[in-house]
Parts: sequence; C-alpha cells; structure tokens
Amino acid sequence: MKTIQLILISLLLTGCNSANSEQNKSAADQSAAPTTATTAAPAESGKAADSKPVPTAGETLAELEKAEQSLTMADDLPVRVNRIALGYASQGNFKESEKLLKRLVVLLEKPQVKATMQLAVTLNNLGLLYMQEKKYGKAEPLFQKSLVLQQSSLGGSDPTFAGSVNNLATLYYEQMRYKDALPLFSRAMDIYKTKPASNALALSKTMNNVAGCYSGLKEYDKAEQYLKESLAIEEKLPSNAAGLAAALNNLGYIYEIQGEYDKAAPLLKRGLEIAEKVYEPKSMELISFLDNNSYLLRKTNKVAEADKLKARSKEILLANNQ
Repeated sequence: MKTIQLILISLLLTGCNSANSEQNKSAADQSAAPTTATTAAPAESGKAADSKPVPTAGETLAELEKAEQSLTMADDLPVRVNRIALGYASQGNFKESEKLLKRLVVLLEKPQVKATMQLAVTLNNLGLLYMQEKKYGKAEPLFQKSLVLQQSSLGGSDPTFAGSVNNLATLYYEQMRYKDALPLFSRAMDIYKTKPASNALALSKTMNNVAGCYSGLKEYDKAEQYLKESLAIEEKLPSNAAGLAAALNNLGYIYEIQGEYDKAAPLLKRGLEIAEKVYEPKSMELISFLDNNSYLLRKTNKVAEADKLKARSKEILLANNQ
C-alpha cells in the first residue's frame, strides 16, 4: 500500500542577466517562485508558443560553445537552455537534457560570467533530472551547491530558496532518510509560514512532506497533526482539486494504518471521488486512492466492494505497463 505522497516543489528559471548586466537584481527577476511543475515541454509539432522553431539540442550546444569562447551570452540564454533541456526530460530524453544542462553549468561557472542565480537554478534543475533517474549520489551535491549559491544571493528566508530546500529534503525522503529530510522540510515550511497567504499552496505541500517523514518514522500522531493543517489549507484553495484529493487520501491513510477505520472511511471515500473527477480513468495517480479504499473495505468486511476497487487498480497498472 502506497505511503504518504510527496509533491515535489521545483524551480524553473524565468529570467536571467548576461555577464554584462546588473547582477542579482532581485529574486523575482532571477527565478520563478516554487511551483509543482518541473517544466513546460516544447510545444507540439516542433513549434514554440510564439510559432518560432524550437532549437535542436545540437543548435543549442553550438550556441553554448560560442558563448564559452566569447565569455558573453544573450540575456535569455540560460532561460532557453533550461527550458529546452527540461522539455527533453519531460519527454524521457534524459541524455540530451543532461548534456545541455551540464554544458550550461560549465559556462555559468566561469568567473567572467557573473550569473550566480542562473547557475543556482541550473544546478537545481540538473539535480532534479538526476533524481528522476534515481541517481541520488549525483543529485545531492548539485542541490547542496545550489542552496549555498541561493542563500548567498537571496538570503535564507526567500520562497525560492525554500523550494530548493524542499528538493534536497525530497531527495533524502526518496531514499527513506527521514531523519535527514525532516529538518529540511521543516525549514522550508517555516519560511513559507512567514507569508502564509501568498505561499499557501507551497505551505500545504510542505506540511504534507513533513507528515510523510513522521509517517516514515512511525510517529503517526505528529503526521496526523500536519496533515490536518495541510487539509485545512487545501479546503480553502480554489481550483486545486488534485491537492485536496491527495490531502484527504493521506490523512485517511494515517488513520487507516492505525486501525481507526471510522475516521479513515469518509476521508478516503471523498478523496477517491475527487480524484476520479481530476484524473483520466487509466491514470496511475488513481492507484493510491483505489488501493487505500480497497484495503479499508476489506478490513471492514466489505470484501466484494474491496475486490472491485483492487481489480480497477490492477487494470490501471496493466494498461500502463503494456
């Protein structure tokens, strides 16, 4: 049965300055606020949103090589390279994505190219790529270096910095290093709490992640506390049905594994109902909701209903593994 779901908060570069531009004007000028999306893939048919052709990996590498030789670059070069590279990653082409991001890091690390935040975000995105590939040993030092650069540029209380703290914590969580992940998730949460209204979504997700650590450590009372707070936030957020479904599912799961089936049942049922409206019928996202409800129904002697949900879960797995 699936445990607490983690929702990764990542960074995507939205603006950057060349070596000849003013350095580190503000966090808003340099990088995006934390979001739940790793990237936007290139538009279909090889066209970008403005109908200009999307450069190939070879063309982008050639532009990077030219910038390395001249030690000057177009203002938007780091933006474009990050977007193209992460677009490749979203399509499963990790090799091309890695090649582009590593080459951009080489350029941005040159002392003549003063681009601290651009380098920090690129390191973060390369770390995310390696984490997708389960190459945790490669991802960890990239996240750590990105955090050092961001703290020197933004300070330790910026939401963008909190997003990267969350990424490193997630890396530890995925390796079941809950004691290493917990203080980092808590640090990110404390940053978001300084401006809870503007950071409500990120705060809720980070509370969910803190709860995930406590669940992994079998400290279920603490997990329950944070999941209740996360759910309270999600209930108030507009147009965030997926987050609400996950919060309901996670809190229901905590009650379920403690044998508190009466508390778990309405949460899990509602979570599944919302998830079925949000996701496609064969979406892998539905499996956790189906399995948790199936387990609960079986424990409460509703075997026929449990079997139906488990059969749906297996059908989705089969459909996605063909």
